[in-house]
Amino acid sequence: MISQICIDPEQSQRHENLVDTLQKLAKKSFGKAARMKMFGSAAAGLCTVESDLDVCLSLGSRWEMKISDKKSTEKGEDLHKDVWRQEKIDILRVFERKIRRFLNFKTTCIFGARFPIVTVRDDEGTCVDISVQSRQNFGRLVARLLKLYTRDEKVRKIMLFVTVWSKRRSINQAFEGTLNSFSLSLLLIYHPMRMKMVP
Repeated sequence: MISQICIDPEQSQRHENLVDTLQKLAKKSFGKAARMKMFGSAAAGLCTVESDLDVCLSLGSRWEMKISDKKSTEKGEDLHKDVWRQEKIDILRVFERKIRRFLNFKTTCIFGARFPIVTVRDDEGTCVDISVQSRQNFGRLVARLLKLYTRDEKVRKIMLFVTVWSKRRSINQAFEGTLNSFSLSLLLIYHPMRMKMVP
């Protein structure tokens, strides 16, 4: 079963090529400092044939300094969050238009979510969720942690199984009030850690 749900090397290469294509467009749109960084299941080594790619757009330290300067003129935590959020939405709007114009991919803007994203679908049906990187990008940190645990093939297999099982039963969608795949994976790791089966 695991072999049926895992992506093959060819599909993995297509994912990398797609992210590379998006990064080239990001550099043309926002400058040389722009980077597209994978996180989520793909970065953790838990990508399946049903997985979307999670990618964050990083614009470098100059952009963060610009936003920090803008925030310093505002007062209050709520305004502080609103400035960051609106800047991210503005950047995603620009990038979404560029993607449609130059790559001719299907796009959907989801700006009402807790973390604004643009969903992109290429000609082969691969779905990519693009967000703008925050200073504290916990998604990439969690992906690194899970990748360490998935070095143990037994742990990786059971994580893949739980990910697919929960997705097919629609119980891994945070926006619907359930736990996301990462949360389920962390819960799954807890037991073998308590039993000292993994470090």
